[in-house]
Amino acid sequence: MYSADFLLDYLARLGHLNQSLHPFSLILPWVFALAVMAGAVAALGKRRCSPHLLSLFAVSYVLQGIILFALHCRDGAGLAFLELSIFLFIAGVLFCSRRRVEFFRRPKSAASLAGLIIFFCGIFVYPLLERLSGLEWPGMVFFGTAECPTTTALIGLLITAYPQVWKPLYFGVMLLGIFSGFSAVLAGFPLDLLYGGSATLGLVLPLLSGRERA
Repeated sequence: MYSADFLLDYLARLGHLNQSLHPFSLILPWVFALAVMAGAVAALGKRRCSPHLLSLFAVSYVLQGIILFALHCRDGAGLAFLELSIFLFIAGVLFCSRRRVEFFRRPKSAASLAGLIIFFCGIFVYPLLERLSGLEWPGMVFFGTAECPTTTALIGLLITAYPQVWKPLYFGVMLLGIFSGFSAVLAGFPLDLLYGGSATLGLVLPLLSGRERA
């Protein structure tokens, strides 16, 4: 559970790190965003997805784990992100590359359309919500280098591929989003309603689709 003190301390430490690494602290999130967008375009219409798209997220979580270790903020959280990166890499290489998993299918259903919107929100809308909530650079988080926007985009990506996507990966990410997102909301960061709400939607959608088929 995230506390207000931990999140404020994390943003303060992150601000110092962003300043010391400027301009790379601004360039790197855009590199990740462009790489993932390129992977998303390449995945359009493909019945057998490339593992590269999930591998990009795996690299991102490795970087986030390193950042948390560097900031001395909850070494356990950093280790968790490193473990998640391994999980994503295994899912991408060993599972998705061998099965017919199609990301970004044509939005024939409300679920796939919602996943597409959530994916773009994690990358592009989250920084706007930060500004609206009063956060300013360098004390801001971005896609590719921080959990909340990155996992929000990952949630959207996985929703677009459901039910083809590997179920342990899918539900594990949704539970992570619910726990982390709403704990941040309770700690005084309402912008993470996007994070927690997206994960909740992702958890509920399989139940709704199951009822429709029944």
